[in-house]
Amino acid sequence: MPDKRSASPDEPKAADQNEPDAVETSLEAAAGLSTMLALLPGVAGTVGGVVGGVLAQVFSGISSDRRMQRLAETVALLRGELEAVVEIQGDYVRSEDFEDLAEKALRQAVDERHSEKRRLYARFISGLATSPPATYDERRQQLRTLDELQLRHVDVLMMLAAVEDETTAAKLSPEQRQEVPFIELGRHDWVHENHEILDQLTAMGLARTATRSGPIRLRKKRGEQEVEGGRIRTFPQISEYGRRFVEFLASDADE
Repeated sequence: MPDKRSASPDEPKAADQNEPDAVETSLEAAAGLSTMLALLPGVAGTVGGVVGGVLAQVFSGISSDRRMQRLAETVALLRGELEAVVEIQGDYVRSEDFEDLAEKALRQAVDERHSEKRRLYARFISGLATSPPATYDERRQQLRTLDELQLRHVDVLMMLAAVEDETTAAKLSPEQRQEVPFIELGRHDWVHENHEILDQLTAMGLARTATRSGPIRLRKKRGEQEVEGGRIRTFPQISEYGRRFVEFLASDADE
C-alpha cells in the first residue's frame, strides 16, 4: 500500500506582509460558517454552538501557520458545500457522533497536504450534516477509507461507479467517459494500467473482481479462461460499500 498522503502537496509560499494572518483567516472563516448555519432551515441555535465547539477543539491544537491556513480553507470549502443545502439534520448535528466524526475529519484535513483531498473532507462533514444518519461505525469506516485514498484512487473509483450510474459518469472528464464502456468488458490495457490501484481499492473494500460467462467471441487475453464453448470474463466492479461511499461523498457542489 503506498503512502496514504497524496503525492502532490501544496507548494510552499513565500511570506508576504500583505497576506492576512493565518489565525485571523481561520477565525473569520469559522465565524462565517457559524453565521450561515444559523440561517439554515431546521437549525436551532445550539447547532452553531456544536460546530463552534468542534472548530475550537481543532483550532487549539494547531501551532503552525500552514496548518492554520489548511483549517481556514477547509472551513471555507465546507461553507461552500452547505450553501446549496435546504435543510440539515439538526438532531444528528447535535449528537456526540457528529461532534466526534467532524472533529476527526477536520484534524485529518489539517494534516492533508493536497487541496483536493481537503475538499473531500469538507464534503464528508457536509454529508454528515445533511445525509440521513448512518451508524457511527459506518461513518468511521468511511473516514478511515478517505484517509487512505489518494487522488488516483478517487479517479478510478469514480470510473467504476460510472459504469452503473449516469450521474457519476457526467462528472468525469471526456477522456475518462470514453474508457467507461470498456471497464465491464475487462479490457486488458485499462485493467493492466490500473491494476495496482484496483488491487488497493479491493483491499479497502471499495471494489471487487466480478465474473460473467457467455458465448462471447473475444481474442484471448490475460484474465480470460476457456470454458465449455464460452469464456469466463473477469472485470473490476465497484463493491456495495464502494457504492455507499461514493453516494455519501456525492455533492451538488461538483462543477
